Amino acid sequence: MKLVARKRLIARKEPFTCLNCKAENQPNTGKQLNHCFNCLFSQHVDEEIPGDRLSTCQGLMKPKTVSLGKKGSYTIVHQCTRCDKVIPNAAAPNDNIELIITLINADPQLAGRIAH
Repeated sequence: MKLVARKRLIARKEPFTCLNCKAENQPNTGKQLNHCFNCLFSQHVDEEIPGDRLSTCQGLMKPKTVSLGKKGSYTIVHQCTRCDKVIPNAAAPNDNIELIITLINADPQLAGRIAH
């Protein structure tokens, strides 16, 4: 999986209905929400810059793995089910922690490095 280089963010705080599980997602205070808090899926809407909304793909972005970010935060790595593009997204405080732990445990190298 090749990660996409992130450029300057275009901040967007928009409510949305998840195309995967149909959960209603409201904007977070402070952080932009770009994936479903319930199932962690996203939609491939950005092309080059986070928030640009220029992708013509529009495929579902499946959570593939989790990486440890700065200061113990988690980053969810999504892969498009249509075009295979890989995009990392910061986890939000109200994300489904059980699914994040499942993704961590599915990667033996990661599970050994992160205590949960």
